Order: sequence, then C-alpha cells, then structure tokens
Amino acid sequence: TISDTYIPNFKKIFDLYITDSTTPASQLSSATMDDANSEFALGEAVFLQNGTWGYSQIKDQNVPDEDMGVLPIYIGTEGEEKAGLTVSFLYVAMNKDASEKDQQATRQFLDYILQNDDARKLVTD
Repeated sequence: TISDTYIPNFKKIFDLYITDSTTPASQLSSATMDDANSEFALGEAVFLQNGTWGYSQIKDQNVPDEDMGVLPIYIGTEGEEKAGLTVSFLYVAMNKDASEKDQQATRQFLDYILQNDDARKLVTD
C-alpha cells in the first residue's frame, strides 16, 4: 500500500535542494547536471547527488579521489541507517488537479510496479 506517511520527511530533502543550492531557487528549473558537476568540481558545491555514473563525470575535472565519497540521504525514519545505500530512486508525483480517472490510473500503475514480481524485475533489472 502506498501512503503519505513519510512525505513530510522526504519534503525536507527537497527543501534542502532549494534553500541550500548554489543556484537561486528561481533558476533551479533551468539548472542542468552539467552545472552541478561543474560547481562540485570547482569546489563551489560541497555535495552532488548523483548515481554510480557520477564518478566518470567528475574524475577528470581535477577532483582527487579522496575528496569524493558516498553519503546516504536519510529522511529521518527509524532504523534507516541500517538499510544501506539506496541504489536507485523512483520519484513519483501525482498532480492533485488531474482527473480522478487519471489519478486512479496512476495508483494502479504504481501498485503494478511495486506489487507485481514481473514489473519489479523490469524496473530493477
């Protein structure tokens, strides 16, 4: 079952992206991954959220290996520090102004992805 139990915790992470970014909030929609990589490589940004592919994008930009590492993003739920690193994210949002029919279709799709063994295999593999 999908619930909104941890949405306030998750929102705090996105708020950090907005309030503590090197990019003004009014310009975030135009910022690119190249911008983020450059800011990190130039020492303008302390953190860079990326995946395993991030190393290859940064390694030739004069950032020593010892200055890079992996830090989990915790949202403040009990026991999450024992869960290990998340290897991928699936961000989902539902437009509250969408028709009830479209919202229901979205819920069905999410249930399929999260509950069906074949669908989970497609998403993870």
